Amino acid sequence: MNVKQTALWIWIFLVGGGVLFHFCMTALYLTPENPVRAKIWSQLEGYMHPWFAQGWKLFAPNPVSAHQSVEVKVKYKHSETGEWRETDWLDITAPLIRKHQSSRISSEARSHRYMQSGIRYFLNKDPKKKKRGERILQRTASTAVEKQQPRKHIHQIKVRVVTHEFPRFSKRHLPDDKGTLYFKETKWMKHSPVHPTTAKEWPQ
Repeated sequence: MNVKQTALWIWIFLVGGGVLFHFCMTALYLTPENPVRAKIWSQLEGYMHPWFAQGWKLFAPNPVSAHQSVEVKVKYKHSETGEWRETDWLDITAPLIRKHQSSRISSEARSHRYMQSGIRYFLNKDPKKKKRGERILQRTASTAVEKQQPRKHIHQIKVRVVTHEFPRFSKRHLPDDKGTLYFKETKWMKHSPVHPTTAKEWPQ
């Protein structure tokens, strides 16, 4: 083997090794949180920044770590006694999801997106955005309970957002229902459903 061939093989080995090293470092940097990544994070970050940093994650752009739902409590007047009563918390998110799963082209997806927008605004620290979210949730919840509780003389509603954070990676052996629940609720608000024509999109 002459000098040129030796130099060529050395060059191929160095380039190939460099490419392999780069892809291994990138793969580790982009994987979801895990013990190996956590142990060498400072080295990974030092290598990737600023030239190779990525704005997306391998396997999933935004891995699901929590589930959010909306629950409603209703204050109504009993039709026989005239007494004011309150219901338990009613889940209005699950019926929308079940209806959408049974028919993917249904309009429930639009209603659910509207509800999710209300959640995001309501949990925002900006007072104006929070107020907007509260208004969206008020209309959403009022419409939902109007469909679910058609014979009740509803006077006011109270809404709460339930955030269920799933167990972290270190507790991945636990089922999802062993995660942590967080609650944030509104004050009592006027029952304010949308027009019946629009309300047809909501499941009974």
